[in-house]
Amino acid sequence: MLNMRQLARAVFRLAAQIESPADSSGPRSLFDPRHLARAGLLTARFGSEVLEGLWKGPEAAIGYVELDNRVRAFHLFEGEVARLESEPAALPPAVAIRNAQERLGPDPAVWASEGIGYEWFERCRRAGRSTRGVFGGSEDDVPDGSWTVLHTGMGMALAEAWLEGIPSAGAPGLLKGRLEEHLQLCREAARTGYAELAFEPLGLVTRLLREDLVPSFGEQFDRIGSRWSDLFWHGVGRGLYFLPANLVPRRSAPWAGLAMCRAEPPTEAARRNALAGFGWAITLVNLSSPSVVESFLGHHLEGEDLSHPVAQGVLSALLLWHETTRESRELRQFLGHVAAPERRALWQRVVRAPFEENTQARGSSTALPSGARVSELFRYR
Repeated sequence: MLNMRQLARAVFRLAAQIESPADSSGPRSLFDPRHLARAGLLTARFGSEVLEGLWKGPEAAIGYVELDNRVRAFHLFEGEVARLESEPAALPPAVAIRNAQERLGPDPAVWASEGIGYEWFERCRRAGRSTRGVFGGSEDDVPDGSWTVLHTGMGMALAEAWLEGIPSAGAPGLLKGRLEEHLQLCREAARTGYAELAFEPLGLVTRLLREDLVPSFGEQFDRIGSRWSDLFWHGVGRGLYFLPANLVPRRSAPWAGLAMCRAEPPTEAARRNALAGFGWAITLVNLSSPSVVESFLGHHLEGEDLSHPVAQGVLSALLLWHETTRESRELRQFLGHVAAPERRALWQRVVRAPFEENTQARGSSTALPSGARVSELFRYR
């Protein structure tokens, strides 16, 4: 029987196939079903965009730009997983990442590298090998900054596999034990200092695949420790951004998912982390389209409060991308974005100035020295 995990991956793979007809596995004729499906998707999407843009103004098209960016992120992640699955032998992460960088470029390769972390863990699990120390060895040739996304990708695979063994919330004592088991699995699989990065995706995966478990998980993590609770709810916020119900363009601006970040978590700390996770996700997905983030901040950021969880989520996402790509062209273009006149002060105060202050404080080319320090970007502070 097809489980939720398999169904989600099948949907993402279909999206990847529809969006990429030009690769070697693409349609072989004009009447290939994938070609026709893609043509129908593009016609409906951009036809609606034009009509809505003419009727409501240029910002009405923001939702369609954002939809394209989300599908692109899914495609880069899942496409890399599919590519590696077809390889007869597992490529070392360093080799796979460098291949992706050469093939795709530095910015798209970040999403692909997360897929590499996912598939590397899955290969070990499917082969029946121990996942202890999956990334525990010393691989000095892994490109700078890539350890972070390798661990978040691995964390998604670990969470999906682990959740299959959780049929329901069950008794609180038993559930707390199972969650501590998951924490231990993250510690064992991750490199020293990176366990938090492998753990945070549990919130994302649980919210997407097992919504029924989110409240009980959150309650137990409050007992286990505030650090783990913060990371869990940050992941939940990311999951709410990718929730299928929130993908429809008409629900994007204003963003309905942000209201869910305020309504679902039971405590103020949980709400702040969910909001930060949502702001983080929308920033990373739309780095190539800063007008989407501008519109989002204009609708949802009250004033120019730098301590607001959304503002912190945006800044943390930019800092992570900076450390991962060494200030890529996409990031420079995002920071140099010229916002609408009424939002220029907001963009300067919330986006550009905090980023410049933080990067100058730690040195423009100095990498974060450990996963433990990077993990602070994955929670509201």
